[in-house]
Amino acid sequence: MRVHTPRHPCHLARTIRLGKNCLGKTTSKGGIRRTSNDHKHICHSFSVKLTHDGQTFELDVPEDSTILEVCNEQGIQVPHDCTMGVCMVCPAKLITGNVDQGAGMLPDDVAEKGFTLLCTATPTEDCEIETIPEDEILEEVMQQ
Repeated sequence: MRVHTPRHPCHLARTIRLGKNCLGKTTSKGGIRRTSNDHKHICHSFSVKLTHDGQTFELDVPEDSTILEVCNEQGIQVPHDCTMGVCMVCPAKLITGNVDQGAGMLPDDVAEKGFTLLCTATPTEDCEIETIPEDEILEEVMQQ
């Protein structure tokens, strides 16, 4: 059993995950999330194909997790620092799909070009993403 505070707006303040949780870790009852009010919520996740340093990783990213959080849990070492979308150390480029950039400081017009920050990127559909050098995103931001 894993207790955490979710960030997704459809969840209540505290959630207890029972069963196969969003990260695929088996606990007891399959695929159901029970909240403190005992409501049931089906756990949705998205398939993310991440290419980093010449390697491609297949990730299942829960609807209430960022790509960076899942990378860290899976032991995939991608550059990051502040984890708040401010420092621009974890840049990536969307090849396909879409993400919610959350509270990150990435300008909308840069995000519309497919740039994203892994620390605040929450997939809204299956996607393919490639990490890029920090200079590439900084150059794009500076042009704005």
